[in-house]
Amino acid sequence: MSSASKPAPETSDVRYVQRGQTVGAAMPASSCTTQGQAGHSPYLATYVFYRWS
Repeated sequence: MSSASKPAPETSDVRYVQRGQTVGAAMPASSCTTQGQAGHSPYLATYVFYRWS
């Protein structure tokens, strides 16, 4: 079953999130120079959401 055909869980039902198969997310080349500066580190991952049954 593809993820497109699965309904998204209600946020209030989620009790635990497991991230696996992470690829990417390399450390930035330089440090932030100002407070609040945004940084980006693209990555791919598979997420599994657990909820109460």
